[in-house]
Amino acid sequence: MTQSAPAGWYPQPDGTQRYWDGTAWTERTDGGSAARQSAARKHDGIRWLGVRWGRSGRPGPSIGLAIAMVLVVIAQVIQLALSLDRGSTALATLSAAVILGASVCGISAAIDAHFARRVAREQA
Repeated sequence: MTQSAPAGWYPQPDGTQRYWDGTAWTERTDGGSAARQSAARKHDGIRWLGVRWGRSGRPGPSIGLAIAMVLVVIAQVIQLALSLDRGSTALATLSAAVILGASVCGISAAIDAHFARRVAREQA
């Protein structure tokens, strides 16, 4: 007597799953939803330094944010230089704080864009 595989869903070469009733293959398929869920779990970003980066797989928004932060830093460096020239320490301190914050945001956005490109390559 030959043993048959138990009834259940089994992966197919095209990425879908097909139902085996215990004796024969049925026409029931899942339409690939299990494969899509598996791909979504597989590409839930890349963990680095305790943070999940690049979850979207789309680097565009992060690159845009990084560029915007570079422009903010440039503007604030100019403001800092002008305020120091005029002797305004309060404005210089505020400019330095904005420079620091924008730098952190810009670096974070650039890192996210890098990992989003890697996730996009893995998904392709």
